[in-house]
Amino acid sequence: MVDFKKYLKEQQKPKETNPIEIFKRLDKKSGNRFLRSEQEAILSQWTEKFLDRKDIIVKLHTGQGKTLVGLLMLQSSLNAGLGPAVYLCPDNSLIRQTVEEAKSFGISTVEFAGSGSPIPLGFSNSESILVTTYNKLFNGKSVFGVRGSDREKIKLGSLVLDDAHRGLDIIRESFSIKIKKNQDGRTNPIYQKLFDLFESALMKQAVVTCIEIKQNEDVQMTVPHWIWTDKIKTVIEILSENKEKEGLLYSWDLIKQKLQYSTCIFSGNRLEISPRLVPIEMIPSFLEATRRIFLSATLTEDAFLVRDLDIDTDSVNNPLMLKDVTYSGERMILIPTLVNQSFTREEVIDWVSRYSEKHGSFGVVSLVPSFKHADDWKSHGGVITNKDNL
Repeated sequence: MVDFKKYLKEQQKPKETNPIEIFKRLDKKSGNRFLRSEQEAILSQWTEKFLDRKDIIVKLHTGQGKTLVGLLMLQSSLNAGLGPAVYLCPDNSLIRQTVEEAKSFGISTVEFAGSGSPIPLGFSNSESILVTTYNKLFNGKSVFGVRGSDREKIKLGSLVLDDAHRGLDIIRESFSIKIKKNQDGRTNPIYQKLFDLFESALMKQAVVTCIEIKQNEDVQMTVPHWIWTDKIKTVIEILSENKEKEGLLYSWDLIKQKLQYSTCIFSGNRLEISPRLVPIEMIPSFLEATRRIFLSATLTEDAFLVRDLDIDTDSVNNPLMLKDVTYSGERMILIPTLVNQSFTREEVIDWVSRYSEKHGSFGVVSLVPSFKHADDWKSHGGVITNKDNL
């Protein structure tokens, strides 16, 4: 007779936590069998040197596979028993892409079924990675919980912030009140009440600009801080009465305690109230997550990371990146006619073509709207790409 008690007493083998080994064991679709060298190098560094960090900033250039790196880091964290894992995307279209990529590699993910839907069970049980948007986490009605509300706070084990350079802007906006001046063909009463409250002060500051704002011109003025603080009680009363209205509904609970320390700007089409420092403590799921991973190619806002998001300075000063990359993720866009109006398109094409030929250590790609425009580059030695020479 088989002694089943013997087998039941045997301890279950621990799950694999090395992300490279995890990748090897995934049930992948054909064609996705190998990690790129850049991905493997980043994951190796993370395993060897960064596992004990709460905050990890991963800098990889576009096209080097940040998404898979982030997914494997989250899967490793799940396997290590850290708890629920979330992958944040800037928008819904990127959710689709991330979920499809995870599926192609055999990584289990879940999504919210729709607006107001409950938190997926697979996420709560730490079985699958939840893929959602920044706005789902960072808002005053967040399903993950907001400090001071009666909603249960969800403890996160690991969190990936993809396209973090875009995500930072989304986070700032989520902590800001934005009220349109015109609504349904008439002046928004919230805007009007607040403008009336500060109009005399704005007139003393700059009469012409204030009048232009009243005329819906594209100009803006900041309410002087001492005037703002003097009238803060009235401001809170006006906003509190309208906290369920558009522009306030998802931000009111995040900044209502910080209004005195906020900046108010009026323009000809809206007003905006933003705290000087983002009160990130209002989102405890983010603040208290065991591991936070920032993925970006061009993340440079070090001050915001440290000051507003409570990222430790050592993580900011020592990002996880490839040391032998010979090009930068930073981009500079130059518009020749803004440098000198006498520049012509022919002169720019001639200069760029000759510069490339002279130095010979790089190539030039020109995106043009038609084959007719492409001919101008062809006359300077350019090669027009098509289905036969790609």
